[in-house]
Amino acid sequence: MYKIINSLFKMLLILVFVSFGLSKTYGEESDSILQKIEDLREDIKTLEKAVYSQDGKVSSSVTELSNSSGDILTKHLLKLSELEEQFKILTNNFEEINFKLDKLSSRITKVQTDNQMRFQDLERTGMTLEEKSIAKKEKKLPGSSEPKDLGGISESDVASVEQIQKTQS
Repeated sequence: MYKIINSLFKMLLILVFVSFGLSKTYGEESDSILQKIEDLREDIKTLEKAVYSQDGKVSSSVTELSNSSGDILTKHLLKLSELEEQFKILTNNFEEINFKLDKLSSRITKVQTDNQMRFQDLERTGMTLEEKSIAKKEKKLPGSSEPKDLGGISESDVASVEQIQKTQS
């Protein structure tokens, strides 16, 4: 019986040491987790102050200086994020304007080539029209030069008819 109690006592001691060892490990982990949570709380408070405060007041006490340096850092981070957003917007606008400029440039190039082709066509057709008008002036077909009164009798026709009548009578 003494052996059973002794072995139970040894097992109990081993169990106690193991549990204390494990609790110490968990305790260290929980302490580090609690420290991180406290740091996060402080950061959140600093962010809340920076976001919700209307004006930045600088105090002379040492504790408030450390808090205000955190506030200043937070304000700088907020300003930096605002500047990044503005930079993104400006970059977007620049890219949009650059795209529109390229598009207009291509349109202008197309219009210039189209106009150049049209002028060349006009020059070619203008030369052919001038050549045709010169050819028309040189080639005058009988009866096509001046309009005449149809059904009218000219004096030369009357004279020739009188002569024919005289010879026949």
